[in-house]
Amino acid sequence: MIEVPWRDALLLHQWHPAAPDSGADNGNREYFERMRTRGEEVRNGGHLVPVAGPAADPPPRVPAAPARWRVVVATRSLSAELYRLSGEFLTFDGPEPSHRVRVTDAGPAEYFRRLAALDADWVINLDEDAFVLDPRGLLALVRRMEAEGYAACGVPDGGAVPIRVHNPAACNAFFNVFDLRRCRPAWADWDRVLRLRHRTEYERAVAPFVRGPHAYDDFEPYYGAFFALRDAGERILSLEAETWRDGVTTLVRGPNGPLLLHAWYARAWVGDPATRQRYEAVVAHARAHRAGAGAGGPAPEVPDAVLARTLVGLVVYDRVPNVERWLAAWHRSERGAARLAVIHNRDRADPAATRAITAGRPDAYVPRANVGYDIGAFRDVVTGRLAAALPDWEYLLWCTDDFVPVRPDFLLQFLARAADPRVGLVAGRYGYWPGNWSGRESERHCRTVGFLIRRATAAALRFPAAAALSREDCLAFEHRPGHLMEQVLARGERVADLGDADAQIMWDLNHEADLDRWPAYERHFGARPHPGTGS
Repeated sequence: MIEVPWRDALLLHQWHPAAPDSGADNGNREYFERMRTRGEEVRNGGHLVPVAGPAADPPPRVPAAPARWRVVVATRSLSAELYRLSGEFLTFDGPEPSHRVRVTDAGPAEYFRRLAALDADWVINLDEDAFVLDPRGLLALVRRMEAEGYAACGVPDGGAVPIRVHNPAACNAFFNVFDLRRCRPAWADWDRVLRLRHRTEYERAVAPFVRGPHAYDDFEPYYGAFFALRDAGERILSLEAETWRDGVTTLVRGPNGPLLLHAWYARAWVGDPATRQRYEAVVAHARAHRAGAGAGGPAPEVPDAVLARTLVGLVVYDRVPNVERWLAAWHRSERGAARLAVIHNRDRADPAATRAITAGRPDAYVPRANVGYDIGAFRDVVTGRLAAALPDWEYLLWCTDDFVPVRPDFLLQFLARAADPRVGLVAGRYGYWPGNWSGRESERHCRTVGFLIRRATAAALRFPAAAALSREDCLAFEHRPGHLMEQVLARGERVADLGDADAQIMWDLNHEADLDRWPAYERHFGARPHPGTGS
């Protein structure tokens, strides 16, 4: 059997024993009423015969699907791009939810009636600008509701977060879970549902955490769906929420902690650059959170003020494809107001390379003569020689182009390890004098492939040569006596370890090629850009 939207149905089969003859209408109706009383008939809003409408063009062919689902996700959608983007976070370990239903042609109230018509026991209603952080927590919420007999859940539409100041006796429709077995009887008379208005007795059930501005009004046309559940004696689970760090987005909490982020103002997604930029940060955080949870813990929390004072310096000579991949990852990573500068060491002007790099939209592009290799470029940054071309910074994450991020919270991971003010340097990788590996902490050094350093620490560094650095000078700065890490320790500061021995955060394409972290890269950042295309 193929299940289709109810408006597209050609006929409905009532499924009951055959009557003695085709004209036994009364017998059929009596049988239908008995089934309805026992709760065995739930389709078509509880009515025997659907309301007929004018003939329409034949509906498109619908792919075959199971006749019955236990849990489904539904979304009222205006943007195919946002629908796809939020769908990225709807991945679950088990068979439920089985699929997602996209509704594109229904108003706010009509959408709720469409939900009741779904052939499912539970429906997770999720706006397309809501991004799930914890899919397991979402299913845990369903299990809790089933165990405790809740018909619906959601965030009160007033008093819970400052952006909504309306009726807390109803929930906002950006996220809900409905037990349709409990909701359908309460919504059977849909005309009555639409007529319902707020009553004083609903206020007794308002959650105690509702303390912000609110009004017991009838602001939204779908409030009647929640009022009808209250009239039927059903329970509604109110979820706590808070304003996320951007001052607009709402963070909803579930049984296990942060559950999802709702970005609001989806209609501005297409035409408002500020909204798209804000969404980009929300999605990056969601990706980082999911990546962190998959690696044993959520993404670390780093204050916005710290991110705003952070610069990523990416140095490249001729491996431009690596920079393209880096920038593609950067724009899908959680970075807040941090900025990235590409320092391009080159022997001569290379317009093709410049176009490829700048197409990836770094915050700054600084070409320089290839003097002193990567250490020469680092020296120019920390001594202020390139200050006019670079954003100001307090924290500098310095990476060569072949030290590539493989999860979207990589910057947060570095900064979190520098939260202790006694830490002056965070080593992305440790190494030993070539051919002299001992495993002793006292003999290791910080490899200059990637590290984070504070500005005050960097300003005190000494370099082997005052002018041009030779290859031997660069090697000395990394791992010979008086090297980078020794200088930091000599200042009485600490050196922290990124703790990434298995390359789950950053991947050294050269020294760790055998680990093959491209699948992880592509899972978080999409397919690798083809060389010369930008990000």
